[in-house]
Amino acid sequence: MPSPSAPRSSSPATAALARAVPYGLSFPVAELLIVRDWAARQGMTMQVITDHVLDGAAFEELLLLRHAATCQRLLCLWRRADQVIAQKPDHRPTAFRSLDAALAALTPPPVSKSAPCRYRLQEWLMRLTGR
Repeated sequence: MPSPSAPRSSSPATAALARAVPYGLSFPVAELLIVRDWAARQGMTMQVITDHVLDGAAFEELLLLRHAATCQRLLCLWRRADQVIAQKPDHRPTAFRSLDAALAALTPPPVSKSAPCRYRLQEWLMRLTGR
């Protein structure tokens, strides 16, 4: 009988089950439509990548959001059982409790069109006057 502190060897069935459970799950269709519409409002396009393996982790579905004009990747989203993960290029992944929370956090603040940005105006005046 093995001692209680001895490490347990995993059975082939347990190892196969661990490989069968994907790291990232697929999004419901309604959420895909929400992300697509949100991305369009932000000037992005959405690309859905299915059945992808990255560094040994299997994803049922990844959402890549790219800049509409340059096709530069701006954001990657995937779903876990109880959270949505967002990752910007060269950043660590950030977990959110829901898709709504992720999109709210990732939406840039609105730019006021009635008042010009004070910094840009001062910069423009400095360039104009040479001071």
